[in-house]
Amino acid sequence: MKNFKSKLLALVVLFILVSFAQSCSNNDNEDVFPVPLKAIVLEGSLEEDQAKVEELRIDILEIAQSIACTDADDWKITPLGYKACGGPVSYLAYPRGIDESDFLQLVEVYRLSQKVLIEKWGLFSTCEIPAVPKGIECANNQAVIVY
Repeated sequence: MKNFKSKLLALVVLFILVSFAQSCSNNDNEDVFPVPLKAIVLEGSLEEDQAKVEELRIDILEIAQSIACTDADDWKITPLGYKACGGPVSYLAYPRGIDESDFLQLVEVYRLSQKVLIEKWGLFSTCEIPAVPKGIECANNQAVIVY
């Protein structure tokens, strides 16, 4: 748990620094979060930019999976990512036992970063709409989204 908290703190600090350092306008979340959030800075090649965004996704998954699922009522669901056609790539279950505000801000930074990546490089994706989750079940200490 201590390792999780230090990693979450480091990610929050990174998020705050990125928020202040980023100068382009991506403020389509001003009504949701107390501080307008921005994408991470993507100034490399396509592969480098994809790796930075993927690293953020991995950090989010590590936080979401840091607590064993023993009671589905202790979990919530959030949309994850951004598709070129709009909407989320998928949904992610996360435990209520984490700092939800910081976690959801990190998820939003990831969404904005994925959007910037797509726009910068002219990427496209399928326009399929992911199924809307109906709930969560715990299986082998893992949260499983039920569709």
